[in-house]
Amino acid sequence: MLDSHESLIFWFAFAAQSIGIISMILARLHGRRESQLAYHAAFYFCLVSIGAMMMAAVRFESGYWISFAITTAVMIIGTTLDFGYSRHERAL
Repeated sequence: MLDSHESLIFWFAFAAQSIGIISMILARLHGRRESQLAYHAAFYFCLVSIGAMMMAAVRFESGYWISFAITTAVMIIGTTLDFGYSRHERAL
């Protein structure tokens, strides 16, 4: 069973990763609206924060580094995938 310190770290990591995934979804859904800048800024802040937490977890030899690494990869891939919503114009 986890002690209180490990439990606190687990829930903090879970909350941070959940906020990161939610920011990715919001950046994708609202990417073409007037609030685009705010959602993208929130996404980039979350991406840098998750990356910093991943590096700290590696530095302190915590087992949570892999979950931060997976979250970072999901956030990057999720924002770059094209689901067919954008228009592709022909060059000529």
